[in-house]
Amino acid sequence: MEHTHIRAAIVAAEDFYHDQLSGSWAANMLTDRRLPATVLRFGYAPAGWSTTTDHLRAQGFEMATLQAAGISRRSSVGTWIDALRDRLTVTITDAAGPVAFTARRAEGGEGPKWINTATTALWQKNTTLLTDARGIEPSPSALPILCEGAADVAAIATASERIHCYAASPCGTGLTDEHIDQLYARHRGPVAVAFDGDEPGRQASLHAWERLTERPGFGGRQLLVVELPPGQDPADLVQVGRGGDLRRRLVTARPLAELVAEIRTAGIHASDHAVRAVAAAQHLIATDWDRLHTSTRQHYVDHLAQRLGLDRPAVQQIVIDHIANSAPKLSPDGPSPRATSPRDATPRARPPSYYAPTTTAPRVLRH
Repeated sequence: MEHTHIRAAIVAAEDFYHDQLSGSWAANMLTDRRLPATVLRFGYAPAGWSTTTDHLRAQGFEMATLQAAGISRRSSVGTWIDALRDRLTVTITDAAGPVAFTARRAEGGEGPKWINTATTALWQKNTTLLTDARGIEPSPSALPILCEGAADVAAIATASERIHCYAASPCGTGLTDEHIDQLYARHRGPVAVAFDGDEPGRQASLHAWERLTERPGFGGRQLLVVELPPGQDPADLVQVGRGGDLRRRLVTARPLAELVAEIRTAGIHASDHAVRAVAAAQHLIATDWDRLHTSTRQHYVDHLAQRLGLDRPAVQQIVIDHIANSAPKLSPDGPSPRATSPRDATPRARPPSYYAPTTTAPRVLRH
């Protein structure tokens, strides 16, 4: 089936969902959560078994097209029914337009809280990220902020007006190689993450660090973390009227490498066990030094020394040893390798925040 027919059906379904939003519980939910209905492509899938299917059939769409678009499916008794019923809908787009929907049930409703429409010829959930509606194709210079779900995408979009960034979510699936590769192909600059401030959220940030730095397109780019209060995500902050707080946190994001170091050194301090602290520093430098953006390395040395209770020169020496051990081994007859200098361990100072608004740069909070 031609992609144009499938996309036309999805566009028609999106228009129908949008028309059904006003007066629905879904619209009330957006109001309660302080999320403007225009910040994402929101809609409402009616509760009837085949309301959407019947509407699109009346517009001339064939059942084969509606099934191929993930809008309709067979019931257990063989009848055609709507794939989404009684749900708040959010349209997922690619560069050419709508490709799928992710949808939330009502509070206390049946089934999973969020579901996606089925895989189609246009869309697979492991390849397309949901982004906010300020542009179907985000600017290559805008800072992508990875978050958990559609509500977080909407919250960040709401709080980040005049900040040159956009939110992106894998919508219920883990961050895949395809997601990362597409992100890196589109953006040459920094990438940020914004997960819950609780332990699962911290572990999600650690996992993101590992995934993002392992892909071929990483190239030593800056990775940042938007730190959130424990147990709260971006949508929670906006819902309780703390959109300004979320905005401040977006602007003052810090290097993700620092959070990674804190997670990996939890409970280790030289005052309790100096040998263990040195070993931890050696392991972190060996694991992460080459992944650090050059502008953050000096600050990372300071941060690691403070976290572990070590003198800065001691950590700096660990870096020098790492650089020396990582240098290519030359033959005895070849030229002498360049002497390792402490300067290698002290690159440029940490720059201002990458989250500068499009007007004036904010003051960076030092951590």
